[in-house]
Amino acid sequence: MATETTITSHTLARLCNMNVRRVAQLVQEGVMFKVGRDEYLQDDSIRGYIKFLQDRSTSTVTNHDLNEERARLTHHQANKTEIEEALLNKKVLLKTDVDAEVMGMLGQFRTRLISMPMRVAQVALSAESLHEIEKVCRAEIYAALDELKEGLADYNVKDVGASAQAAAVT
Repeated sequence: MATETTITSHTLARLCNMNVRRVAQLVQEGVMFKVGRDEYLQDDSIRGYIKFLQDRSTSTVTNHDLNEERARLTHHQANKTEIEEALLNKKVLLKTDVDAEVMGMLGQFRTRLISMPMRVAQVALSAESLHEIEKVCRAEIYAALDELKEGLADYNVKDVGASAQAAAVT
């Protein structure tokens, strides 16, 4: 049976790029192997140290990735909870609900605009002046804009009718 080569703690420390104190710590942890006073099994100690480094390297990467994923999950869970709370408190609306409401308002606005020429034409036939026809047209436009503004008021949209009135007056 071949005897394994033994080396001193100073030689083992130099081979593994560490100090003698660290060699003693690794012996206590069962990574390196001591056979006598200041005698260490060369091959088994170096193999043990390499395995120790490999295990530490893979566990550190795994723990880092795991911690990163946990942080990412926590972040997304917090965002989801924040959105759900905002929905419950009516601070945000679902896109489908907004789309349906806007389409309904635009449909009403379209209907009002399409019927406007008939109402204006009836007044125009009996009107005595161009100013009277213009006044009726302006009133019909403002009524349509006010109806649209009332529908948008639930969504804190700025005054649509005011800017249209200012443009119509000038």
